[in-house]
Amino acid sequence: MKIFHLARPDSEKWGYDEAIEFIIISSSAKKARQLAADDPGDEGANVWTDSKESIIECIGTANKQQTEGVVVRDYRGT
Repeated sequence: MKIFHLARPDSEKWGYDEAIEFIIISSSAKKARQLAADDPGDEGANVWTDSKESIIECIGTANKQQTEGVVVRDYRGT
């Protein structure tokens, strides 16, 4: 499995109670986007599945002990 970084690059669109980036372990970029979409803030799930609204980058390979899922969720709360 791979380690992915997902982010919303346009900080001018960020509001409160919104997720702005994730680190996710997943078998594919598509699955990583869906895992982020399963845990959104007020920005909504579609931000994480839309390549125009968020970027995704593979940043490494997970070891065999790591399981699929969200590792870090950067959330801008009130």
